[in-house]
This record gives sequence, structure tokens and C-alpha cells, in this order.
Amino acid sequence: MESVEEEVAAPPVPPVKKPRPSNKTTWLLTYGVGGPSISNELLKTHTKLVVDECYTTTDKANKYTLIHLVNKVRQTVIQKAMDTLAAKTGITLTGVYGYDLITSNTAEEPHAVQGNALYKWMVKSFKTRSSAFEYWISMDKKRKGLFSEYMESAEEKEVKNMMKWKKRRLARTVFDCREDIKKLRQELSTVRAQLLDSQQKYELAQFGSLER
Repeated sequence: MESVEEEVAAPPVPPVKKPRPSNKTTWLLTYGVGGPSISNELLKTHTKLVVDECYTTTDKANKYTLIHLVNKVRQTVIQKAMDTLAAKTGITLTGVYGYDLITSNTAEEPHAVQGNALYKWMVKSFKTRSSAFEYWISMDKKRKGLFSEYMESAEEKEVKNMMKWKKRRLARTVFDCREDIKKLRQELSTVRAQLLDSQQKYELAQFGSLER
């Protein structure tokens, strides 16, 4: 006798579609400090990757490089390029526990790069002008760069410097005015004392003449 499970057949389960790897232009790479830093020249010499932006910073254990490619590629292409660099330059992917060695934004995680703590560390290094931070941007790049929002234009820098100069000048003027006021008060106090002394001498002289 057939069982209920056999009689009531379960509906067919549709096959799970695996997400297709997408092509991306922005990639965050984490690797060891033992080898050289990933740069535009290094990628151009040893790989087929063409970048128009390259940012790198370093801590005691690792190096972090953010690249923007001219053309979109899949992660397999990035991995192959890193394998080539490992063989030819000694650059080895290694990183911080809990973070991918190769990161890019995806449909599931549209802010995987910008929300990454390593990316935020790079931004901090850039904004503080850390000596460990280095970057290269192609002169042919027409669109805004990855760190454009953190860069100041020449005009903005000039305005800020002018404001700083004006603030310093104003502070100096206020200080000088306070010193002048202090001196004037001291002189006024001296004049008042002299007037009081002269008045007392005059009154004594008047009093003496009356007695005679």
C-alpha cells in the first residue's frame, strides 16, 4: 500500500539560479606588506588591467589598494591578475579576518566597497594626508574620481587660506586693541592720580593763604 507521502507528490522544486558574476570597475584589494605596492605602472607592466585611478595605504600588517578600471571586469580577471603579480612581484593576497581580499559592489551589496571598514580607513588616511597614503589619477580621466568628494579645489583651498589669514589678522588686531586699551587705562589712571595730587596741593595752598 502506498503511503500518503507517495500519493501526494510534492510539487517540483524549481532549480535555484546562481547569481551571475557581474562586471565591475571598482575593486578593493588587500595584500601583505612584504611586496611592493600595487600601482598603475605595476599593473600596466605585468597585467592587462587598465586603471585610471589607484589609491594605496598601509598599516603594520597589510596594504590596501583601491583601483578604478577603464573597463568593467569580473572577479576572476582580478584574481588572475593578482596571481600574476604574486608570481612576478611577490604581492600576496592576505588580509583582515572577516573581510574579503577582493571586494567590489554587487547587486546584493551595492555599497560593499564604500561601507567597508578598510575603505573608510583609506579615506581617513587620504583626508589626514597620511605619509602612508599614495595615489595616482590619470590625466585623461574626465569623470569625477572615487575620492573627489574628499578633494578640495584650488579655489576652495585659496578661500580657506584667505579665511585663516583674515582670522589670524583679526585676532592680532583684537589683541593689539586690547593692549592699547590696557595702556590707555594705565595712562588714564596715572593722569587721574596726578590731577588728584595737584588738586590736593592746590587746596592746601589755598588753605595756607587763608590762614595768613
